[in-house]
Amino acid sequence: MEPPMTCQFCNPLADEIVAKYVLWYARRNRYLFSKGHLLVIPFRHTPDFFSMTVEENQAVPAVVEK
Repeated sequence: MEPPMTCQFCNPLADEIVAKYVLWYARRNRYLFSKGHLLVIPFRHTPDFFSMTVEENQAVPAVVEK
């Protein structure tokens, strides 16, 4: 799936990235809901959580543990 040019998650600014893993990255939310809140986002554009690959889903804990 080709990412839309306006997708705010596909091209994060370097200073927004808190942690990186092979398939995922974590970043601060621009609109903080609670202290310490982070977004964990795949590098590959997907329409939703359920369309991700098995490898992408299995890699989530590695990012969360960082």
